[in-house]
Amino acid sequence: MSVKAAPGGQGERVRSVLQSCIWFFCRKVVQVEDVVEPDAHRILARIVPGRGDFKRGWSAWRLSAQGARTKLHYEASRVPDFWIPPLIGPWVVAHTLREQLQAGIPVLERLAAAPPPARP
Repeated sequence: MSVKAAPGGQGERVRSVLQSCIWFFCRKVVQVEDVVEPDAHRILARIVPGRGDFKRGWSAWRLSAQGARTKLHYEASRVPDFWIPPLIGPWVVAHTLREQLQAGIPVLERLAAAPPPARP
């Protein structure tokens, strides 16, 4: 994953590479999104067309306090710019994206618990 400032100076441009497999057929999928945090409770992302393997798409993260915990609600839509085998293909892609998201949650929890980095 790489993160840099998004063009226009608002938010970050995030590039990630996911590995998706259907039995013996595997493919690396590149996703490039411009990500903004409009407030303390939302993170919004839009696919950058022509920069990865998706024609268009978006994702929205909503965070809300649940006592001493935080509830995360995630929604996303993606339109791939590559062929996906009918019937099982869409399920496998959705499953892979879900696994990647779930694998990232412990990292988010660890970052949230860490003290903020010192600013120069």
